[in-house]
Amino acid sequence: MEFKCTDEGAIFMMNAKTANRYNELYDKAIDELNRSNDLRAFDRMHEQVRKECDPQEVYFYEFNNHESMYAYDGDYEAIKLIIDIFGEDIARKIKRYNAGYSIDYIMIPEWVKHTWLMLQRLIRDCDYYLGCGNRCAKHLWARDEEAQITEMRKLLAELPDEYKPEWLTSKKIDVYESKMLNLQPVVL
Repeated sequence: MEFKCTDEGAIFMMNAKTANRYNELYDKAIDELNRSNDLRAFDRMHEQVRKECDPQEVYFYEFNNHESMYAYDGDYEAIKLIIDIFGEDIARKIKRYNAGYSIDYIMIPEWVKHTWLMLQRLIRDCDYYLGCGNRCAKHLWARDEEAQITEMRKLLAELPDEYKPEWLTSKKIDVYESKMLNLQPVVL
C-alpha cells in the first residue's frame, strides 16, 4: 500500500482499496443503530470489516478520523479500534504513527490502570503526611492513618500477580504503617 503524510501530519492513502468500504459499513451500522437501537449493529459491522477491509487502511482511516496527529495520546483511539476489530496479533503488525502507547500497555485492563493510579495517590498522600503535611490526617485520602494503610493493602491484594507493581510491595506498606502509626521500625 502506498501512502504519504501531509504537512499537517495526516496520512494520505494512495490507491486505497478498502477504506471507502469501511466507511460505508460504519455508516450502515450507524443507520441501523438509529433505526433499531440495537448495539449489535457494530458487532455485525466488525465482522464484515474483518472479512472485507485491510487493517492497515482502517488504521490510517481512523488515525485521520481521530486526528491522531494532534491528539495528546497519539494514535490510541485508532489502534484501539484495530485491536477491537481485528485483534491484538493483527494490531502488532500495523505500521503505526504517533504511537502514544505500546500495544502491551493498551492491553492492560482499565481497572488495573485505575488501581495503579489509586495506589500512587495513596502513596503520595502518605509521603506528604509524613513530610510537609505535619502528620495531619486530613491530608490522607482516607482521612485516617489505619484506613489509609488498609486501603493500600486491599488494592494491592486485588491485583493479579502479573500486574502487581514493582514500586509498591507489602513490605513497603509495612514501612508506611510503621512510620504513620509510630510502631516499631520495619527492616526491609
